Amino acid sequence: MPIGDGIRRNIATVSQAERNRLRDAILALNQRLFPGSKNDPIPGGVSYWFKQDEIHDSTHVHFCPAFLPWHRELMNRFEAMLREIDPMLSLHYWNWTQDPQHLPDGEGGFINLFTPDFMGNAIGPGSSEIEIGDPWRTAGFYGGPGPFRDNTGNPAHPPQTVTRQVGVNASLVNPTDEQTLLSSPDFVAFDNQMEGFGVNLHGQGHGYIGGDLLNPHTSFRDPFVFQMHCNIDRLFAMWQRDQMHPERLDPAQLYKAQSTNQNGFENTKGGDRTTIDPPGVPQPGDNDVNSLAPWWGILSSLEPWAGPGNTAQTAATGIIQNVKSVRPWAPPENQQIVKDAKHPTVVAPADYDTFTQVHLPTKNSSFMTQGRFGSRGNFEMVVPRSSGGLAHFWRANDDPSLPWNGPRPFGSSDTYAAIALIQSNFTSSGHGAGNLEVVARTGNGLDFYWREDAAPFTWHDGAIAFESGVSGNPALIQGNFGVMGNFEMVVPLATGGLAHFWRVNDDPSLPWNGPIPFGSSDAYDAVALIQSNFSRPGNSHGNLELVARSGNRLDFYWREDAAPFTWHGPFIIETI
Repeated sequence: MPIGDGIRRNIATVSQAERNRLRDAILALNQRLFPGSKNDPIPGGVSYWFKQDEIHDSTHVHFCPAFLPWHRELMNRFEAMLREIDPMLSLHYWNWTQDPQHLPDGEGGFINLFTPDFMGNAIGPGSSEIEIGDPWRTAGFYGGPGPFRDNTGNPAHPPQTVTRQVGVNASLVNPTDEQTLLSSPDFVAFDNQMEGFGVNLHGQGHGYIGGDLLNPHTSFRDPFVFQMHCNIDRLFAMWQRDQMHPERLDPAQLYKAQSTNQNGFENTKGGDRTTIDPPGVPQPGDNDVNSLAPWWGILSSLEPWAGPGNTAQTAATGIIQNVKSVRPWAPPENQQIVKDAKHPTVVAPADYDTFTQVHLPTKNSSFMTQGRFGSRGNFEMVVPRSSGGLAHFWRANDDPSLPWNGPRPFGSSDTYAAIALIQSNFTSSGHGAGNLEVVARTGNGLDFYWREDAAPFTWHDGAIAFESGVSGNPALIQGNFGVMGNFEMVVPLATGGLAHFWRVNDDPSLPWNGPIPFGSSDAYDAVALIQSNFSRPGNSHGNLELVARSGNRLDFYWREDAAPFTWHGPFIIETI
């Protein structure tokens, strides 16, 4: 199976070499430190690995509407950290219906995940509880001379022990119970089956592994918890991707109780069960992290990343007291990122081997794309009109007859010659599928347009060209530089060579930057652009990769993903 394709797989079916790389990346996380000193008022100097327990312990997001989306954000962030170590990796899952000590490898054999060269110990003599052992103990994941975290309360200190007792306290998940979960009619029912008063598969998974996983407040000290929680996210993603229920990919619909025609968890505020539809009964400690059972709502900011403390919470989100400040999302770094459970990057599932999906954001450079409207994803196309301006067409891919719709004219009356179209993660509705974004060339200038992702789906024109002196077709993608992901564009220059532009999407003014000229002085007329998983060691963004046509020759260029962001090429591919 290809490594580096971004797909999360059954851990038993990936190669031994990839499992080794995953293990080594997790080990490396304990060697990387966040800024600061462990003696700072808000402790710094915490390793990337110990940070996971600190994050989990600072918020206690269990038995509440935000459980699934919050843990998805945690999985996504952990995967991003792994890719800082090894950009080719994905976070893989354990199928909890199968014995992790005797897992089918997909090729007729079986593997044991609990060995000293992968996940460590499973169970002690006489089925007793046992330390997880190597490769973790000698790497400092626990133990040593102290001081220890449970005595000092300092997240930079290791726990004294981390243990397991696999297969003693609970059985493997029954596939029938898993099907009951996946048959849940709406999110409220799904959440109840996953971690509530239904079959509670989440609790059963923790119980099966045992040891520190029996305690939800210490479970993220064991590296295996990420393979278990990745499986939880996989099941959530499978349920969302049911083609009969496109509303499950809509942030405005996902959290409702559609089966009872009620809003369910849709408008729930942190600490306030009365905001459920129908209203719930308040419980002691709902609005206090120190109760170890705070009740986080769908409108709650995802903490601690929105930090510091309680400042990201408002009356509109609900306020839960005593949220611990966690660096770097608190002073002095102040790298806060405010999201709630409806944010598109939280609602959108990752790719799993159980299914694949259109990636968010779209990475292509053409006048046609498959977007995220509908469960299948409509085809979207923008072309120049012979009478001037532009026209939008779309094919409704959820309709069995696959009808094309349009044209919907928009834009100025200028004559356009070339188009680049993407669907971004910007959303005019706040929680929609993503706006359409267009760059169109007229003469030697470029105009920018965007279309809202909610009715009446208004196109906004770019009456002012943001560049001149260009030719050929522009290539546009949304990459992963920055939190939102910058727009990256390359276009041929009228005087020869190529030019790179980018829009800084984390800046509220959305400034376009460039041009950065590069390449030979040859005249180019067509460009294709991607962001790949090749990267300078220690970085995880991915290089920009480009193919450009000059006459009957194809040239290849690439740009480094770290300063000084050097372009390399041309490298001749072929003369055609």
